[in-house]
Amino acid sequence: MWQLHTTDAGILLQRSWDRPPYNFDSFYQATFTLYRVNTIKWVGIVQDAMDITSLDQSPEQDNSRVNALFFVIYLLVGGLFVMNLFVGFIIDSFNHSRGASEADITYRRFQRLLVSNGPVKKVVRYPMNKISVRVRNIVDTNWFQTFSSVCVAINVLFMLADHADASESFITFMDRQNDLFFAQLAVEVVMYLIAFGPGKLPLPV
Repeated sequence: MWQLHTTDAGILLQRSWDRPPYNFDSFYQATFTLYRVNTIKWVGIVQDAMDITSLDQSPEQDNSRVNALFFVIYLLVGGLFVMNLFVGFIIDSFNHSRGASEADITYRRFQRLLVSNGPVKKVVRYPMNKISVRVRNIVDTNWFQTFSSVCVAINVLFMLADHADASESFITFMDRQNDLFFAQLAVEVVMYLIAFGPGKLPLPV
């Protein structure tokens, strides 16, 4: 670095060049300098390296720009390759030692028991005769399911309309609509039995 030596009167004295604190003059200094570069505080070091001219000569600004390539390559190799190699070594060691404890062994045994004794999906075979197939194609349609839901909703609304001291005509009407919707429900159950067979009705999703 440049140091200006002046007197109290402002007279400029002889100047001297000081060696930068981070340099490559010895193995120790080089190692310390590269460690400093790894801490992402490398701007001043790169600038000093770019100002190098030759041995025992004064520096010149940006005289050796090619020296900056060394730090760029070092940061790429040291910051990416070496760091990833270090992390990969740690992960590989962890995976190698994983499962060696008694708790891990017990946990793996428990997982194997769950897999071997888990529930088995039952394959349901529906009737394949012409009538069952045709009826199944009807009950699986959206309009049939919508019609069934609308019938249930209308029946619920009629039941909500029931009240005390109802007239004879209202009671008769309520009985007739209950019979009608009960018949509709019975027909729907019979259709499902024909389409899917006894005990094989599909569960609602």
